[in-house]
Amino acid sequence: IMSAFQALSADYEQRTGVRLVAQAAPSMGATPQAIPNRLARKEPADVVLMVSSALDRLIKDGLVDPKSRVELGKSYIAMAIRHGDPKP
Repeated sequence: IMSAFQALSADYEQRTGVRLVAQAAPSMGATPQAIPNRLARKEPADVVLMVSSALDRLIKDGLVDPKSRVELGKSYIAMAIRHGDPKP
């Protein structure tokens, strides 16, 4: 997500005059930097980009407006091996 954001942000800033400030943080977890923990502390955020399961939890907890949700894409993980090699 961050790579796509960085690729698009300069053009957006130039066209709109709006300066974007991004802070990368984990979508979940117990660290103080994790998005759910930051929102629970009432840290301000205009936009959160994160995995849907973590976003579902923030919506359930009332930390994100469900009407503002936009699906940006799907990310798949795959693995390949050479034909005939043993499966890992």
